[in-house]
Parts: sequence; C-alpha cells; structure tokens
Amino acid sequence: MPIPGLPEDRVAWVPQEPTRGLHPFLTVEEHLVLLPKVRLGERRQSSRARLLPLLERLCLPRERSFLRRFPHQISGGQRQRLVLAMALSWDPAFLILDEPTTALDPLARWELFALLEERNREQGLGYLWISHDLEMLSKATDRLLVIYGGLLVEAGPTQRVLKAPRSPYTLRLLGASRGEASLDSGYLQAPEQRQPGCPFRPRCSDGLPCCGQGVGWQGTLADGFRCWNPISRKS
Repeated sequence: MPIPGLPEDRVAWVPQEPTRGLHPFLTVEEHLVLLPKVRLGERRQSSRARLLPLLERLCLPRERSFLRRFPHQISGGQRQRLVLAMALSWDPAFLILDEPTTALDPLARWELFALLEERNREQGLGYLWISHDLEMLSKATDRLLVIYGGLLVEAGPTQRVLKAPRSPYTLRLLGASRGEASLDSGYLQAPEQRQPGCPFRPRCSDGLPCCGQGVGWQGTLADGFRCWNPISRKS
C-alpha cells in the first residue's frame, strides 16, 4: 500500500527473516553494493568505501575475508545486520523494520537504535517498527499501534499507551513483557474458527455480552482503542 506523500521508490524494507532479503550466490560485498548501483547509479568501489563506516556502526567486520563470504557462511545475527546495512545503503526516506532486533545481541540492538536516531535527526529518515520489543519501542518511537488477530485494538502516543493502556490486550502484552504471570488462558483462534466480535474475547477475563458484537473504534485515529470495556471504566 502506498504511503501518502512518499514515493514508493524511497521506501526500504528489512524482513523479519533475513534470508528473504539475501541471495545465496552473492557475497556480502555484492549485497552491499547492489542497491546503491540500482538506486543511485553508484560505482562498486565508491559504494564499498562509503559503506565501510556503516558496517562498523552495525558491528560487522570490514575485512576483505568477511566481505567475500556468502550468506550461509555468516551467523544469523550477521545476516540480520547485513540486511539492515543493505536497507540503509542507498539513503531511503522511509524504513519498514519487521522484528529487526530478533537475532541481535544487546550491543548491536542499541547501536542500531542510535544509528536510526541519528539518521532521523540528520536526514529526516522515518520508520515503521514492527516488533514485540517494547523496551526498544519505548525509546525508538513516538506512536504505537497495537494489533491483535489482524485487528487494530489500540493506538496513541507511545508513552500514553505504555503507561495508561485502554485495551485489555495491551495491558496483557505489557504484563507479559515484564514477565508477569497470568491466570487467563486461551489462544488466538484461526480466522475461520473465530466467533463474531472482539478476537480477544475468548482470552479476556473482563468481557461483556456485547463483546460478541462488532466493536467500533472509540476515540480519535491518533489516540483511541477498540473495546466495549476499556481499562479506565473498571473499578
């Protein structure tokens, strides 16, 4: 889906599974110089020289021996950082990151965060971060959208959603991120098996009879939720 006001050729994507963005018969170096050549018309030698500092920022080796390796010859974390480097190699305007920190160690996670903050501040890079890493999201984003079963259940400023959630699912998600035990059971059913109404209803301990009906959006698009019995109405 096009992003209003942003040309599609200025958007880069970082897949959750890095092998989806890598070719098994291209070396690390060939991956790095590919998009600068296609998007910017940049020569291989120039791209390599320009991107070496980026490799260092992403905690990737810069030695020729590493650049000559193929995807199966590097670790999972290195593959993740390689697709991140590819996405940033041609200076896109907008970046879609799908669980980008899954295979990264703590040092690499925060270096990625610092790098994106720097690009945002200096070059105006925008990004959509798809993740369960709430600690990272609390620092890297200004707005959160919470989705359950393919349905948007809450949206708002990041700190409001994290500190004062309105949706019971958001509250459960925050508790899980803190390692809190839950007495509620259940699981997300397959789409063809779901009953009408809120998809979280089978797992919600505070559901109402009306939750079996369609649940409309309450509030504004910038700050709202989808629930008949939001947190603020509970005793």
